[in-house]
Amino acid sequence: MAHKKASVILLIVLISCACAQEEERKKTTTTTTTTEAPTDPTTKSTTEAPPEPTTTSSTSTTTPPTTTTTTSTSTDPTTPTPTTSTTTTPAPSTTTVAPSPVPVPSPEYRKWTFGDKNQTCVIVQLAVQLNLTYKNVADKDTNVLYNIPVNDTKVAEGSCGTANQYITVTWGQKSQMMLQFTANDTAQQFMLSKIYLSINSSDVAADAKANQTLELYHINNDFPTSLSMSYHCNKLQTIGFTKVDGKEVVANATISHVQLEAFHKQNTDQFSTARDCEAIDTPDIVPIAVGCALAGLVVVVLIAYLVGRRRAQNSGYLSM
Repeated sequence: MAHKKASVILLIVLISCACAQEEERKKTTTTTTTTEAPTDPTTKSTTEAPPEPTTTSSTSTTTPPTTTTTTSTSTDPTTPTPTTSTTTTPAPSTTTVAPSPVPVPSPEYRKWTFGDKNQTCVIVQLAVQLNLTYKNVADKDTNVLYNIPVNDTKVAEGSCGTANQYITVTWGQKSQMMLQFTANDTAQQFMLSKIYLSINSSDVAADAKANQTLELYHINNDFPTSLSMSYHCNKLQTIGFTKVDGKEVVANATISHVQLEAFHKQNTDQFSTARDCEAIDTPDIVPIAVGCALAGLVVVVLIAYLVGRRRAQNSGYLSM
């Protein structure tokens, strides 16, 4: 009996030991079973570096305590679409720059006078802008607009002749302007017959060729005006200048604020009564013709009246 108990106890102990060992084995043993997807010809090992940076995605899922399943997904690298670089060349600008407006003559004008023997014979006032061409230091023709600096001028000489009178003003490096007037005793008028300009290039521009003198002539009978009157004109007027031969216009001058008088026979520097350039001139023949027509009409009416009265008188006598 004791032997049977001992056997039972031993059996229990052995079973307990076996159970304990099995339990210990379960706790200490960690087994990871990896199931890999079947090898496909298009699938690349995840250990290889992809030729292009993209597309290998690995997801590992572990379910304790027994099995861990790893799913590996691989796709072929995608070749990126080449980028086309487009360079846009801006179209050339077609905007035309508007030319700068031509400056008008300087509003600074001055009155110059010349006289002798206590008599002022020539009085001149005007502003002048020249459009001329000079040669620069590179010996190239250069166009320029040049205002005669009236504030820096002075009267150099003149003449009070009976048929011709003139006045000359100078400035700068021997530059000068001469205006000559001629009288017409038959028409009892004077006119501007000549303008002479001699301009030193250094007075025109800093880049002008040295020792260059521009000589310009305007020869014409302009602005006819009755003697004992002055010519007046504020509007812009353009006159042409030629070289000595007088055949080709090589420069132009725009003048304004003009008032001119020659053969002035008074000892004052004040202009006589002005004839304005914008006034309507009426020739002397017109009022003479009108007067003659009126006188003839009066004579005709008077003769008709006398004739009619005589006839009436004769008719009345015969009737008696």
